[in-house]
Amino acid sequence: MMPRLTNTVQVQQDDVSHLLLLNRRNTGVESTLFAGELEKFRPYQQRLTATVHHEQLTLQELTQLWRALRDLAGRGPGAKKWEEREKRKKETVRRFSRARDVYMEVRDGLA
Repeated sequence: MMPRLTNTVQVQQDDVSHLLLLNRRNTGVESTLFAGELEKFRPYQQRLTATVHHEQLTLQELTQLWRALRDLAGRGPGAKKWEEREKRKKETVRRFSRARDVYMEVRDGLA
């Protein structure tokens, strides 16, 4: 519950409504005031931008490595074993699916 209190205090410190009320008759103060308040968040914005950039680079690198690994597996001696295992897995899933369908038909027929 303590973080919520800290966030509330921070929001109260960032509240500019009293300044807006004081300067409501002065034109142009509102945009200047908000620009100054937004400037507080510039370091966070820059940090987020840098983080997103690093994440994109990491994802590109992972994609390249995955493609290289996949291509290597498709040409190497283990490729035939891999394809055979995939074929057996698909066949097993198909058989279980068929057995389930037959079971459901028999169950519905008995009901």
